[in-house]
Amino acid sequence: MTTAAFYKMNMKSSRKVTSIPQEIIFEIFSLLPVKSLMRFRCISKVYNSLVSETDFVSIHQSRSMTRIGGIKLLAREREGFYTIEQNEDGEASLLHIEYLDVLDDYIGSRNLFECVNGLFCFSTWHQPAIIINPSTREIRFLPKIDVNRYCYCSLGYEPEEKIYKVLYTRFEAFESHARNWIFTLGMDKSWREIESFFLFPRLNEGVCINGVIYMLDSFYQRKRIVAFDVKAESFRTITLPCALPDGVDSYHPHGVDSCHLIEVKGKLSVLENMTDENFNLWILGNGQLQIWERDTITSSPGLPRMNFCSHTYDGEIIFVAEVEGDKFTYFSYDITTKSWRKCEVQGSQREYSIKGIYRCVENLYPLEKCLVNAR
Repeated sequence: MTTAAFYKMNMKSSRKVTSIPQEIIFEIFSLLPVKSLMRFRCISKVYNSLVSETDFVSIHQSRSMTRIGGIKLLAREREGFYTIEQNEDGEASLLHIEYLDVLDDYIGSRNLFECVNGLFCFSTWHQPAIIINPSTREIRFLPKIDVNRYCYCSLGYEPEEKIYKVLYTRFEAFESHARNWIFTLGMDKSWREIESFFLFPRLNEGVCINGVIYMLDSFYQRKRIVAFDVKAESFRTITLPCALPDGVDSYHPHGVDSCHLIEVKGKLSVLENMTDENFNLWILGNGQLQIWERDTITSSPGLPRMNFCSHTYDGEIIFVAEVEGDKFTYFSYDITTKSWRKCEVQGSQREYSIKGIYRCVENLYPLEKCLVNAR
């Protein structure tokens, strides 16, 4: 049989194949990992359109939270970014994320690195904000604004309209207020200035929960949280259940390890480091009345000194022990069962220091929609 005859026969048989309904393709694709879906995008315009569709991206991201392999751990060290790969025996190792080496010039002590739905916002006090999607391996530099020393960015997600916004705050010299701008991913081509708000120097990374970005304010007797509504683009304040310690460098985002804002099962929480072995966990039970509920986390006997460096997912908090040799150890604390789980990670180096561990859920959100800014 000639090649032409073989091709003609296959063309006839292909017409007889019943096409798969779009609804079934949608269901099957929503259960696949991002790596497979990125390949399907190259097959046809129909698949490419489906994978990029807003509702599909949202449903796939939601199902990735419960799919095996849908959530990975990403570690940030002083010298770069790594994924933590764990096998069935509980052993884990660090794998260097080479494509993020482009950010080496941005990594330093004065920066913020926030995670929302698997997307990351990386910002320093003197560089434009950077949005990273580790699932699709995309990096976008947002437009630069004239900055002075005191500025920072936060990433927020608005669940009703399914959009991401970056909040940019800049301190005004010799003033008691800060100026604020918004950049909506996939929509804005430049920053939009919104209402001014009082001066609130940040401490550590913020956290976005149900469309609200929460940030620690080191002023006002060190007892205030600033909340930014992503949809309404407005601010309000919440009183902390505990006071931050004295002697904190107000303009240093990593100036204190004693308090961290985290999410616990959909609620704003404050993790307060009391001693090397004890932590207070304050959970905001009623946001309108600002009623806080306290729980105590006590380390098990024999556990080393630990530092908190992770947001939570599904009721677990990650703590990291000091680096020993070529490995470091992290412990997961289950809030419901009040139990600890240990994991040793190979591949670290003594001179490195773990800046944070993040649970990264797979997300198809296409950063190609974002405006690329020349560096």
